[in-house]
Amino acid sequence: MSSPHHSWSSGTNSSIWAPHFRPFDTPWPAPSEVTQRIHADVDTEQISMMLRNLGITPSPGPSESAPTTPPALSPSTQILSLGSSSTVHTPTPTRMAEPFETPKGRLLHMPVPTLNAHERVVSWMQRQSTASPAPRADWLPCGGWPRGVAGSMWAPRPAPFSGRDVSNVARVPQERTEQALNEPVNFLRLLQPSSQPPYGLFVTRIVKNSDQQASIFLQQKLKAANSEEGRRPIVDAIVEHGFEMMTNRFGNWAVQRCLEAPCMPKERKRVADVMQCVLSTCLAVADWNRGRVIELATNCYGTHVVQKALDCAEPIRIMVVSEMLQGDLAATLMNKHASHVWTKIMELSWSDPAPPIFDYVNRAMQGRWADLARHETGSLIVQHAFENLEHSDKGDCVREVLDSIDRLATDQWGSWVVQHLLEHGTEVDRAEAVKALVEHISTLAADPQGIKVIEKAIKSGGHSAVERVARRLSEPAKSGRRPLIVDLALGATGSQLISMLLPMLAKSQWLALHDSVKGHIVTLKGSKSGSRIVWLFERMDRGKVI
Repeated sequence: MSSPHHSWSSGTNSSIWAPHFRPFDTPWPAPSEVTQRIHADVDTEQISMMLRNLGITPSPGPSESAPTTPPALSPSTQILSLGSSSTVHTPTPTRMAEPFETPKGRLLHMPVPTLNAHERVVSWMQRQSTASPAPRADWLPCGGWPRGVAGSMWAPRPAPFSGRDVSNVARVPQERTEQALNEPVNFLRLLQPSSQPPYGLFVTRIVKNSDQQASIFLQQKLKAANSEEGRRPIVDAIVEHGFEMMTNRFGNWAVQRCLEAPCMPKERKRVADVMQCVLSTCLAVADWNRGRVIELATNCYGTHVVQKALDCAEPIRIMVVSEMLQGDLAATLMNKHASHVWTKIMELSWSDPAPPIFDYVNRAMQGRWADLARHETGSLIVQHAFENLEHSDKGDCVREVLDSIDRLATDQWGSWVVQHLLEHGTEVDRAEAVKALVEHISTLAADPQGIKVIEKAIKSGGHSAVERVARRLSEPAKSGRRPLIVDLALGATGSQLISMLLPMLAKSQWLALHDSVKGHIVTLKGSKSGSRIVWLFERMDRGKVI
């Protein structure tokens, strides 16, 4: 007995129209019955009605076996059909099934599901296109289709170009560029002398992605290049994005390398010119009178580039200094980044005649030096001025500090300026500072910052400062009731000052202070700090100290 054979036309498994069934719980109809039922269900009028409901006008005329004109589609259906990504059943070669009685045949012999309305329409369209003698291209839904067309227009293909898609195509180079920014690079291979690295791409990687390895690579290539021709493409790429590189965390190091050897003065001048104007407007409307040096100096990364530019030739130095003088000097002097530029300017040595930089600075800062000294960053600026400027250049600053010394001595940052003046100032300035401090010793001795200033004045002022302080302590206080030493001995900071001063006194000075204390022993012993001062005097009186 021969086993029945079944022709199995398999569809695409991912089709959403494929019905779900259980292959082993469904009765197995004969293949001939299935085929007869499918052909019986395919009615021409019914298919035409379904096509019209879908917006498709069936092509009249030739028979089904050899159609010459495919169905005409409405514009909306054309776009939807071409833009659809759904999978369509396509005919596949028929294969013979295993005998039904064998176990393998039961696994492979699966019934063909009954086609629904949509699948019947699609099956009819496939037969129409398959029976055509040759595909026609004159009825394609979109003219000028740039890609190849499959044998059946219903096969899935990319969506056609539209107005919105053109913008997507225009973004393809940008997407490729973004992809190149993140691709790994073999920098070791590109370090070979025969290589031609894409320096512009590396600069873009630094600006957009803060690529540290790309910055190190550019620095190494600049250092290894022995000729101007070898450095030109690197400098060109850096100058093209000069300001962005200068303000970048890793890019500023590559720019600094352009301002060092072996780069020639001409190449350094090109980099310095970027500070004067924005590169995009250099060739058009460049404001050469007001550049971006101040903006760079106040940037945490750009300030390093400006400081490096001050190590170049004098024309570049003059350009930087002139730009710095055009801004608000007080603001830049107090800025924590620009202040380093100013300290660098103060340390510069100029060829004769030196530019009158600080004449302009003194005029702009007149009456504001004391306020600058009370600022955290300004305090360092004033101290640098004391150390590096000529006396004629810093005279106005010193005068304003001495006039406000009582206010600065009790300030957190100003006290450092006063101590610096006492330690490194001239004899005249130091004596004037000690005199002003002794006059306000009653106030300063009660302040934590002021007591440090008084101690610095005693140590750096010598015997004249000690004598002046001892004489002032033996004089009456502002109240006039008792000597000033008694008021100071009752306080913690004042007793600390007296304890430091007593071993430094001569015997005559010690006796004068002892006479001032003898009449207030009871008052002093009433406090812990006063009791210590009484004990020190008693020790010295017994000859153990003097």
